[in-house]
Amino acid sequence: MSEQQKVIRDFIYVDQARLYSFYSQLNKGVAQQVFQSYLHGESASISQTSPDVSDEVSESERTRVSQRTESTILYDYMYEQLEEKMRGAILDVSRIFPDRGIDEELDTEEVLHYLNTISNALMIKVTGPAEIEDYRRIDAILEKGNNLMESAALFSLLSAENLKLIASLEKQAEAEKDRNKKAQIKDRIKRLKDPRLHARDLNILDEPKVIEGIRLFIEIFYPNNFEIAVSSTNQLFVTYRGIVDKKWLRIEPEILRSLYGGKIESNWTMVGQVTSTSAFKAEYFDKINKWLEEQLPKTQSLRDPLRYIFNRVRGLEANLNQSGLRFEPIVCPLAIYREQIIVKADLGN
Repeated sequence: MSEQQKVIRDFIYVDQARLYSFYSQLNKGVAQQVFQSYLHGESASISQTSPDVSDEVSESERTRVSQRTESTILYDYMYEQLEEKMRGAILDVSRIFPDRGIDEELDTEEVLHYLNTISNALMIKVTGPAEIEDYRRIDAILEKGNNLMESAALFSLLSAENLKLIASLEKQAEAEKDRNKKAQIKDRIKRLKDPRLHARDLNILDEPKVIEGIRLFIEIFYPNNFEIAVSSTNQLFVTYRGIVDKKWLRIEPEILRSLYGGKIESNWTMVGQVTSTSAFKAEYFDKINKWLEEQLPKTQSLRDPLRYIFNRVRGLEANLNQSGLRFEPIVCPLAIYREQIIVKADLGN
């Protein structure tokens, strides 16, 4: 990169614990020294600029500034240094089959090569369209989903256009002499006044049994999951699902959703470790379970039935993690950010 250019990263997420671990290993344990250097620098600055401030106020201010320094300067600086040092060990997934078009399919051999490559990489880096998937919020929406749809139908019924239509139909009903036609008009008026009936006519209500089933899966397998999924701009057949620890988000989840919505319009970058490719595992566990079913009657061990149950659950989880539309490798993210290259001249330098 030219010296006239500077990369600016707007961090969405930084796993501080793992950042410390990687940084200290690559720098022979100097992470704490860097941390102390920043804190001492801030403390000295406060003492020099505010000599007359009382000790109690100064200490409070020093703590506040130190905390701000830790979160806004230290980790950003450490991450920038870490990514630079690990450049050769971070696999940019866009470089796997770089000449392939977005819509070109991979054959089985190429798929296996792709999955093997990302699985063996220490870290992967993927940049492209992103999605926010908050399972707790989805569960809350599903819980009151039909009520929400009825409310939406109610707002539609209160529109001037709908009220005008109802008034027109009521006049038609009064003038209509045919009993059957009059009954049909009155039934239509009734449905235009009842939010539930109107929502049903619009086909926006979900089957309660289906909602109950989906919520059961979320409750058991994804009770508090918050995921950020990123697809490579030149490989949309793969979406990397980052399982996010919400405490490391730079922005509160509710605010993050309000700012960006569920589907992110700008490209985000995710750097992290692929923990599972989630491909072909369901079939693998199905075969194991069939074999275990045949062996169970032959054993007297209490361990084997437990092993069978564990494998059945693993098979179910594998099915849940395996998409039929695209590959969805699971990632433990180190950082997620927006990246922009800025010419130094634009910064006044």
